[in-house]
Amino acid sequence: MKRQAAIALGAAALLLLRARTAEGGEMSTDPGPVEYSPQVKAFADAIAYAEGYYAPGNPTPRRLNNPGDLKISSVPNIGKDQYGHLHFATAADGWLALWRQLQLIIDGKSRVYTLDMTIAQMGAKYAEAGGVWANNVAARLNVTTAHKLRQLLT
Repeated sequence: MKRQAAIALGAAALLLLRARTAEGGEMSTDPGPVEYSPQVKAFADAIAYAEGYYAPGNPTPRRLNNPGDLKISSVPNIGKDQYGHLHFATAADGWLALWRQLQLIIDGKSRVYTLDMTIAQMGAKYAEAGGVWANNVAARLNVTTAHKLRQLLT
C-alpha cells in the first residue's frame, strides 16, 4: 500500500510540474543529471554575471531568483515580470533552471543553441545586447567570444 501511495505522489508531482511549466520554448520533462558538471556551473556563473545577477543593489535577476534571466524553463516558477522573465521561488530553483538549460545544449536537445556555436553566436540569440553579453560571459570565463560552447561545456 505504501508503494502505491508513493507512486501516486510521484505521478501527481510530475503532473504538477508539467502543468506549471511555461508553454513553448526549450522544455524537457527529463530532470537531467542530479549533479551538474563544473563546466556547466562555471558557464552558468558567467551567464549570471553577464545578466547582472551579481550587480550591486537589487537587480532583476536576483530579485526574481533567476540568475540566467530565463523566460522559459521546465523548473516550476511562481510568475513572470512584465518583460516575461520567470520568477522562481528560490535562488536554488533559478540556478537549477539555468543549469538544465545548459544541459539541454550539451545533450543536443536545445531548440536554439548548439555546441558548435561560439559565445558570440550564443549571445546574439540569448540577449538583446548580444555583443556586450558575449564579452561579459567570455571575460568571466577568461576566454574569447570566439570559443565554441563545446570547448566550455564538455
